[in-house]
Amino acid sequence: MSNDNLFSKAEIKYLIKNKDIVIGSFGLAAIILATMNYGILYLIPGIILTIAALGMRGYKIYKIYERNKKIERTRIKYNFKKIKTMDGYQFEKFVADSLKLIGYKTELTKKSGDFGIDVIAKIENKVIGIQVKHYKGKVGYDAVKEVHSGGKIYKCNEYWVVT
Repeated sequence: MSNDNLFSKAEIKYLIKNKDIVIGSFGLAAIILATMNYGILYLIPGIILTIAALGMRGYKIYKIYERNKKIERTRIKYNFKKIKTMDGYQFEKFVADSLKLIGYKTELTKKSGDFGIDVIAKIENKVIGIQVKHYKGKVGYDAVKEVHSGGKIYKCNEYWVVT
């Protein structure tokens, strides 16, 4: 069986993720063709594609900038030295906010009667039940049992205990 694929799966994923590079390449190629006397009709689509690609790349850079700004605000807001002085609920909120910064969608469960799940985090096809313990010492096996049984109630497919 021969492998006639032009691109590997990893290369295809890269190109899909970086559409702006592909569009920009076609735009620049069209501009080059127009300057090489292949026809002025290549110039207009070339300029449009190049501008679109630059806009897409600029938007990506802007989103990265906004994310980094959020991270910095959270660092200032929480300052890791403050963790020791947080109560249990503040620590749960800290964990949820920290996960949001890296792309998770999070929600805090109610303070009591939460079946051992304090935070529910979602990303892609994962639903993660998290039990947050603000302990200085070891967390016992009961925390693991609680997060596992509570995770079933919340239809989670991963279970975490965060200390």
